[in-house]
Amino acid sequence: MAQIRGLGPFEQAYNYLAASLLAFQNLDDDFKRRLPEIVQQYKAETQLPEDIKYLALGFVFLTIVGEKHFDAVLNRAIQIKST
Repeated sequence: MAQIRGLGPFEQAYNYLAASLLAFQNLDDDFKRRLPEIVQQYKAETQLPEDIKYLALGFVFLTIVGEKHFDAVLNRAIQIKST
């Protein structure tokens, strides 16, 4: 959670993770179209606490790429932000 929050506000975290996801060549076009819609639903939901939105974003990403890639992407993001 701290790593995802460390990417910045929800929209900024989504933008980074979405860019990472789109680099995966095995994602089908339907998913690529639906991903922004899914995230927009979370973003627009005013009843959900921000932490829940970040968790949902993390789970979507984790489910698609797996734990190994998830950790690698987040660790790299932290390195980039700290330079």
